[in-house]
Amino acid sequence: MKLFTNLILCLLISTLVASGTCSDVAKLRQKRGIKFRNEFTAEDKQLAVDIHNQHRSAVSPRSKMMLKMRWDEGLAQSALMHSRNCKLKHSKNRQTPNFSKVGENMAAMYHAEIPISQYLPEAIKQWVDEVKYFHHSTGSCMTDKVCGHYTQVVWNRTYAVGCGLTTCNWENGLFGMFMVCQYGPTGNYRPPIPYEAGTSCSKCPQGTVCKNNLCDWSSGITTNTNSPPEGKAGAQAPCLGPGCGSASVAYLHRYLLTASTLISLYYALKC
Repeated sequence: MKLFTNLILCLLISTLVASGTCSDVAKLRQKRGIKFRNEFTAEDKQLAVDIHNQHRSAVSPRSKMMLKMRWDEGLAQSALMHSRNCKLKHSKNRQTPNFSKVGENMAAMYHAEIPISQYLPEAIKQWVDEVKYFHHSTGSCMTDKVCGHYTQVVWNRTYAVGCGLTTCNWENGLFGMFMVCQYGPTGNYRPPIPYEAGTSCSKCPQGTVCKNNLCDWSSGITTNTNSPPEGKAGAQAPCLGPGCGSASVAYLHRYLLTASTLISLYYALKC
């Protein structure tokens, strides 16, 4: 990565005529904030729920009990408010009227402005791809890797999700799409084993129906979330250590490096 950065800087020095100064960069740094206020449509909300449930239904090994997720407007509004801050840090003291403890995943895509319907699958897949670092039997994550985004997506007793997205201006002229999804009740309790492996739906709570390997208790978009049967999380302390994803953002691998971006990068590093 360092070699790549140095190569970019050498190319800038040798081929680009500098059109800015350090004072220009200082001005750019002052422009961080909201670039565009993205809004989820009803279709986007349903897509977010469907993608989460698709990944939950496809877990390997299979889960004896995996609740079907639904949309929660309280979580969505909380997630949206945090995305509007354009700060790539987790929110603190997360709670909503329906949930006293709330989980959170974040994703950022630099230099991209695409429809939410395209962004959602990429962002959630980035979280779920952490499964390759996760050891289900022990609930452990490979050294120096993060697994907490994945475990939150497939935490079996989490049954509600809400997301918000903002296109942000960041420092040094960078911009991009910043999505936050919040979950209720929170997952990633210690140990962070998201579900009990076994025959699908073999331990579905009474009152639920097995559909697509999920314990279906309700579905769709709602402004009020009632607890599913036996859907309460445990009393153990949340997992906040390495691998839990408590202080990390999933960065999507889509970058558009234009000449103006490279110039800004050069002057930012130079200053």
